[in-house]
Amino acid sequence: LCSELGHTYNHGRRIIPLMKIVHVITSLDDGGAEAVLFRTIQNLPEDEHIVVSLLGLGKYGKLLQSIGIEVIDLEMTNVGRKLTAVFRLTRLLGLIAPDTIQTWMYHADFVGGVAARMAGVNNVVWGLHNSLVSLKGNPWSRFAMIRLNGVLSYLVPDRILCCSESALLAHQSIGYNKRKLVFIPNGYPVDIFRPNENARFAIRAEFGLGETDVVLGMVARLDPQKDHVNLLDALVLLKEAHPFKCLLVGKGLEQNSKLLVEIESRELVQDVILVGPRSDVQGIMNALDICVNASFTESFPNALCEAMACGTPCVVTNVVDSDMIFGDTGWVVPPRSPEKLAAALI
Repeated sequence: LCSELGHTYNHGRRIIPLMKIVHVITSLDDGGAEAVLFRTIQNLPEDEHIVVSLLGLGKYGKLLQSIGIEVIDLEMTNVGRKLTAVFRLTRLLGLIAPDTIQTWMYHADFVGGVAARMAGVNNVVWGLHNSLVSLKGNPWSRFAMIRLNGVLSYLVPDRILCCSESALLAHQSIGYNKRKLVFIPNGYPVDIFRPNENARFAIRAEFGLGETDVVLGMVARLDPQKDHVNLLDALVLLKEAHPFKCLLVGKGLEQNSKLLVEIESRELVQDVILVGPRSDVQGIMNALDICVNASFTESFPNALCEAMACGTPCVVTNVVDSDMIFGDTGWVVPPRSPEKLAAALI
């Protein structure tokens, strides 16, 4: 892809002309795609980057601004602004005149892709970060966008990047242009995510946990696809076999009333700690004895790869590219099977 866009390579070193790249993303809240966008920009300092968010600055908008990246918020917060988003972005791209548009997630693929073509941008790259393409498990608005983009995939993007092979195959199966689909797995900063005993002790001390405590954790925003209830059901079974503490880390988890009801009904109040979002996930991963993923679908499990980089064992559900990612280094169980998840934890 880079060679097609005019990049050249010489003995492993990039010789790249300065490119102006506009990234269009649905939001910049705490999430996997948002984190990958941030890391991508951090590691391509030779190029000029401008980020356009459809829905606010969020966590990563502020982080991008802190490293000198221009971030523009289209503020698609009401019907009127949603309907005019493509035209407003088209005008904006006409002023910026980028060499390349890279879009992230379905709504941004549509808005950014159509606007780029209307503005005459030659290189348009879509990004797919989801493996679940059916109506079951997706809001109707997202499902409609998935199918609409499938039709537009023949007209709008030059390439469609998928962060997992399962995402590539899922979109190919519903009619996306297979000649444009490319699998590029996510990357991770192993200078940050690495074994760190000091971080382990510090995080455990923060939550009143001792070195002999068995500490599990799941780092995932509150979302039906992450299936926190599956994990809670497994913890009920685990509690019969072994004492533990479980940290639930991610957006929407901090003192969430509905989740608290689920925890209380299973008598897990003394065992589960709702942490909420954190900026020191590398410290959290070091504090854990086991990192868990209970999802019934994923795009690419960033949190688990970060845990592996910290040397933390993982118990995961068999979604996306689990076999490729974990090999024989973790425990893989079927989704929505708390009994097997508990057995693997034990």
